[in-house]
Amino acid sequence: MEEKKYKVADIASILGITPKTIYKLIENEELKTIQDTIRGRKITLVLCTDSELETLKNKYLEIKGKNTVNESNYEDILTGYEVVNESKNIQTPDLIDKFMNFSITVNEQHNNQLKEYIERVIESEKQVRLLEDSERNKENGYLRQIAELKAELEKERLKSKKWWQLK
Repeated sequence: MEEKKYKVADIASILGITPKTIYKLIENEELKTIQDTIRGRKITLVLCTDSELETLKNKYLEIKGKNTVNESNYEDILTGYEVVNESKNIQTPDLIDKFMNFSITVNEQHNNQLKEYIERVIESEKQVRLLEDSERNKENGYLRQIAELKAELEKERLKSKKWWQLK
């Protein structure tokens, strides 16, 4: 049988797998390759006979048939997702719990800082109001004293006029 040349993307689509998988097969020396120049670019071509191609197709169709995530409705995808995670030892619920606890902790810290800041602003405003009231009271006190002094001066002036008039 005659070997044919396939681009990596073409053989990947024929087998129903990703080009990345093809490159891994090339790395593991499961596929023969040659370097060729097409339109001035060096590219990797896969050399494969029809029987080898059929064997690979059957292998990946069998693997795909076992993969419930790729060939199922959305409910199976969700349950299949959990199975995939278990097989990779990824503990998604633990990661989510850790992330949520971290987020809650950070949020509580920020809320506490914000409360402290607001309390300090309120306390500062109270002090400003007290100082303003104190200043107003002092000012009113000064105005009263001035008014009293003016009244006394006026009385004294009137008395002195009367005394001059009597003589």
